[in-house]
Amino acid sequence: MLHKLKLFHRLLLVGALPMAAVAYFAIIDIARIDDRRDRNAVVLELVDLSEHMGALMHEMQRERGLSAGFLSSKGSKFATELREQRARTDKARESLRASNGEHSDVVNNSPLGEPMQAMRDSYEKIAATRQQVDAFALPVPEMASTYTGVINHILETLNKLSTIGNSGDAGRERNAYLMLLQAKENAGLERAMGATGFSAGVFHDPVMQKFNAYDALSRANLRHFREFALPGDIAQLDEIEAGPAAKETEAMRRAANRSVEPDIALKGTPDRWWAASTKRIDQLNELEIRVAGEIIAGAEADLAQANREFYSAIAIFLTLVIGLSAIIWFVARSIMKPVEQVIHTMHEMGAGRLSGDPVLPK
Repeated sequence: MLHKLKLFHRLLLVGALPMAAVAYFAIIDIARIDDRRDRNAVVLELVDLSEHMGALMHEMQRERGLSAGFLSSKGSKFATELREQRARTDKARESLRASNGEHSDVVNNSPLGEPMQAMRDSYEKIAATRQQVDAFALPVPEMASTYTGVINHILETLNKLSTIGNSGDAGRERNAYLMLLQAKENAGLERAMGATGFSAGVFHDPVMQKFNAYDALSRANLRHFREFALPGDIAQLDEIEAGPAAKETEAMRRAANRSVEPDIALKGTPDRWWAASTKRIDQLNELEIRVAGEIIAGAEADLAQANREFYSAIAIFLTLVIGLSAIIWFVARSIMKPVEQVIHTMHEMGAGRLSGDPVLPK
């Protein structure tokens, strides 16, 4: 087959071999960068989902605490606040439902799909739980377990979400984010137990044990947060822990623990406890939003960098293909011109038409 090709075409074919090798490795590199672009885009979508889920979790934690105080006080406390909080919780759920992430194939066809569906199913029980709370037909532990169940499914989803593209600084920031979410959840449970005890005017043993246990867990979570967080985030946590809300919360913790001793009355009101502990948790939520924003900024920067590398690789590939094609063409033509001259001279000599010295290429 090759013997049928003209010499010029054979030269082009020889030059095409290194060009094919260059194209092969360039395409592999482009495919690698494109895969990174896709993964970064997925991470960005999932981080956006985590923001909506974190917001819903925050509102459910508040509603759980208010419901505990409402039930323990037989409706004399937090009735208005609870009604307003339910509206905020529903708004956060609708915001999550309207987000792209909840309906994403990436979510539904991944390990995130199962806990996400469990969260949806468990949230459907909240309406009935609210009715039972309003009718005082539900004890505090059973009420709390319904809300905690939804929150645990959110945490499970976020925990699995954090493993996607989890590497380097981005992985550390997401670990810090998870530790902060866990700290907030345990602080929220502590708030609910505190609301139960202060609203009842007494901390019974089961409530006191949970009250102290959740405080200890939250502190442990924040210690782990410090191991992964950026310096600026640690500085903000230091400000929170040194602030008046944290100090007031700690003072009421001590008052609750002293009240279990003989002849020592419980000092503090449910309103005061709720205000102090909620202020501190809201400050932690602001830190959570900051950390989430840093993760989003990092994901956006990674995606932008991947896009730049992708288009640069394509531009380099096209430049190499065009450049090599031009070089091969001109080299082949430069070889063919003297060859054609020799062939022409030999043809003239064979035909006896050559006069004088033959003209040969230099």
